[in-house]
Amino acid sequence: MGHKVQFANGPYGGYQAIRIKDGIYWGASESRKDGQASGY
Repeated sequence: MGHKVQFANGPYGGYQAIRIKDGIYWGASESRKDGQASGY
C-alpha cells in the first residue's frame, strides 16, 4: 500500500498489527499494553 517501513534505534511504543496472507487475517498485539488488533 506504499507504507514506508524501517527499524527504529531507540524507545518506541506498543503496536497492534494485522496481516492478510492467502485471504486469512492474522492479528497481533503488544502484550505489555492495553489494546487489540482486530479486523473484519
